[in-house]
Amino acid sequence: PHEDFPVLTFNPKTITCTLDAKTLIGGLGTVVYCASQSTVKPELASVYVSGKKNILTLTATDSYRLAEKNITHKSIPEFDAVLVPAKNAVELMRIFDVVGGETQISVEESQVLFLGENISISSRIIEGTFPDYKQIIPQKSTSTATLLKQDLLTSLKRATPFLDGLQQVTLTINPSEKVFSIQAKNNEVGEYTDALDAALTGEEITMHYNYRYFIDALPTLASDSITLSFVGYGKPVVVKGVGDESFLYLVMPMNR
Repeated sequence: PHEDFPVLTFNPKTITCTLDAKTLIGGLGTVVYCASQSTVKPELASVYVSGKKNILTLTATDSYRLAEKNITHKSIPEFDAVLVPAKNAVELMRIFDVVGGETQISVEESQVLFLGENISISSRIIEGTFPDYKQIIPQKSTSTATLLKQDLLTSLKRATPFLDGLQQVTLTINPSEKVFSIQAKNNEVGEYTDALDAALTGEEITMHYNYRYFIDALPTLASDSITLSFVGYGKPVVVKGVGDESFLYLVMPMNR
């Protein structure tokens, strides 16, 4: 809608930074799928964009999962966080994937401008308060599993025919038995169980998750290996790429 892309205006108080278009597209791509598909809470249907010296942070959540990506660049100034509609972010990714080159990002009071070679796009800023998500990110873990990203992705895809109506998969971590397994059960089709090679630490734990939340996130991680950090039953799991501190993915479990 035209109201999402307002007429371009230029404000002398504009805060700007410049990024390679591929870096911007990649950053948005690692978080935008977490934004809510519903506009009932517009702040959750947005990408939260914040800046502090040399770090641009992109975050999105639908309250069931959350992704945060930090982009380090010398041009990033400190500025108050803004909410960009997720659908606008998707459109920006599509356009700048074609345009390429460098993208200047200009943050104003009511809009964000994206300037590329021979193209200028503005997006309105959503009014609202983004969740104070930092407080829910676990700072320690009781169990961890480190494994190849592709192994987990492949196993999850194999589980697809056995998913129930809630698209639920069960992860079991048993470090003492050196077991990392994935289970899915559909009463009409049957059961699926797969054991994967993984480096395990900590306590035994079994958790249930929405299959889609992993399928959406894993392809966006740059690292070949990932670590899943658990903090106890009923609490979120944190997924990070091994050797990559710039990205964090948090998933809430399902109630069995």
